[in-house]
Amino acid sequence: MTDKNRAKQLKDFVAEAEEILEGLAEDLEKGQEQFEASGKVKPDRLNKIFREMHSLKGLASMFSLERIATLSHDLESLLDKVRLGKTKLDAGRFSLLNDSRVALRALVGEAAEGGEKTDIAQLMKRLSGEDAPEVQPLQGLDALLLDETTRRSLTEYEEHRLQENME
Repeated sequence: MTDKNRAKQLKDFVAEAEEILEGLAEDLEKGQEQFEASGKVKPDRLNKIFREMHSLKGLASMFSLERIATLSHDLESLLDKVRLGKTKLDAGRFSLLNDSRVALRALVGEAAEGGEKTDIAQLMKRLSGEDAPEVQPLQGLDALLLDETTRRSLTEYEEHRLQENME
């Protein structure tokens, strides 16, 4: 492929990727509004965000833009877990999605100039959960998550038996 052909293809990539990212920005904003109003995002909105991420990943892969493809792939995986009910969207995940969208926009702009310079290491850590605070597992009867009324109604013997069966 000649440099001229590659430049034209990158220009086409940037135009299409920017269009996808504009739609993504709008859908993330609407999704966040839905979440703030009702505590959830409508499935059609979530599916649209997923498809936009999937399209960007495929497009970046076609042009061997590895960092865009990798970040898009990991975001797509997160969104798929949300769609399947394996994880939930919350303020932290919306922040991650928006920060990732900004980084993707920067990477797309850089791709037009022939490179991908934006550092995405922190985003990748956030996506993988590496920077999440370590959660200590609940111990003993606390692990049962009994409501206070039930907990107070247990006799000493019942508490002992429950504790014994949990070990």
